[in-house]
Amino acid sequence: SGSYADNAGDWLTPDSDNGLRYQETHSVPVLADIDQDGALDLAITCIYNGRPSDFYWGNGDGTFVLDAYHAGITTENGWGAAAADFDNDGDMDLFADVLFENTLSTADKGHWLQARAVGVTANRAALGATVKVTTGTTTRIRHVQGGSGKGGQDSLYLHFGLGDATSIDQIEVVFPGGNTVLYPGPINADQRVWLFEDSTTAQPGWADPS
Repeated sequence: SGSYADNAGDWLTPDSDNGLRYQETHSVPVLADIDQDGALDLAITCIYNGRPSDFYWGNGDGTFVLDAYHAGITTENGWGAAAADFDNDGDMDLFADVLFENTLSTADKGHWLQARAVGVTANRAALGATVKVTTGTTTRIRHVQGGSGKGGQDSLYLHFGLGDATSIDQIEVVFPGGNTVLYPGPINADQRVWLFEDSTTAQPGWADPS
C-alpha cells in the first residue's frame, strides 16, 4: 500500500514507507485530528466479518503509526464511518458500526477549533465550501462535504486540531460560487465559531446565533 502525490498530473508513490498497511476489504477512510496535535489521524473500516478496522496516528509528514488496538477501534465489518463531536465536548469521536467516544485526557490533547460555515447566497449548509484556519505560519484546510463513504457523512462542524496554538490569526472561507470571506483574528481557540457568508466576524457559540 502507499499514499500518492499528484506531480504535474502523474500519481507517484513516495520513496519512503508511509506506515499504512493493505487489506483487500478496506472500505471507508476517515481523516480527523483525534488528539488535536495538528496532524490528521486516519481510520479505515473494512467489510466482512473477521476483517478489523484500522486506526493510525498521523505524524504530520504524510506517515502514520498503526495503533488500532490501543486506540480501542476494534470493530469488524464496519463498512461506513463518520467523524464528529457526538457528545459536544470539543474533540472528535468516531462512528464505525458503533460509537467510539474520544476519551483522551486534556493533557494528551492539543487546542482545537470547530467552525460552522453558513451560506447566505450559497446553500445554507455551505456544502462544497473550503475553510482555511491560520495560526502563525501554519494553515489547515477542511472541506464541507455532503456525504462520504458508504451511507455516511462527517459533521458539518469542521474540526481543527491546533496543537499548542491558543488563538487563530485568520479564517478564510471560500463558499460555493466562489465568494471568499476573511474573518480576521485574533480568535480564541477551544470554541465553536459560526462563519456567516454575509459577515466578517466569527461568531462564537454552540448553537446557531442567528
